[in-house]
Amino acid sequence: QNADFDDSSWSPSFVVGPFSGPAAWAGQVQFSDSSSPSVSAISSANWIWTDEMSGVGEAPGPSSRPFRRKVVTPSGKIAVSADIAITVDNTFTLYVNGQPVGNSPGSQVTDTEQWEQGQVFHSVSLSPDSNIFAVFANNFAADGTASGPNAAGLVAAIVLNFATSLPDGGPPSTHTLSSSSSAATTVST
Repeated sequence: QNADFDDSSWSPSFVVGPFSGPAAWAGQVQFSDSSSPSVSAISSANWIWTDEMSGVGEAPGPSSRPFRRKVVTPSGKIAVSADIAITVDNTFTLYVNGQPVGNSPGSQVTDTEQWEQGQVFHSVSLSPDSNIFAVFANNFAADGTASGPNAAGLVAAIVLNFATSLPDGGPPSTHTLSSSSSAATTVST
């Protein structure tokens, strides 16, 4: 999840559906800090994944997938920090500018329901002009075995906070990991 990694050959992410929409996830994600601006913003985010199917129904098989999005700070502003709300069916590790920020509470193949516990990361330090948000997402088999299709999705909202000492510091701006994010079906090191 190196910030300098060239993801130009990656495909755009595939939008699975709106945060509140797909039946597999509708109304099931709970965030412990519901007052966070990023949690409020997630309602306008989409669940995303790579555009692949297992051949059985609409769900891909077990897989690990990287996702990345570059966010450029608007002209005249200086990014200081971000609040990020995220969950992945099933587990994830979140990186900002190549540095690990946090992960989902579960990490084992048997942790198939940990995605219901959305995570919020506060005051994540940012570079002033441009930042790379990356997620390494894992989808496990529905039955905890090594194979078999299972719904796969990632949803995240990022709220950038700007330096308020500038005349145009202004309100935060909101971004989501969406179809403008890059995704890959293979992971290279």
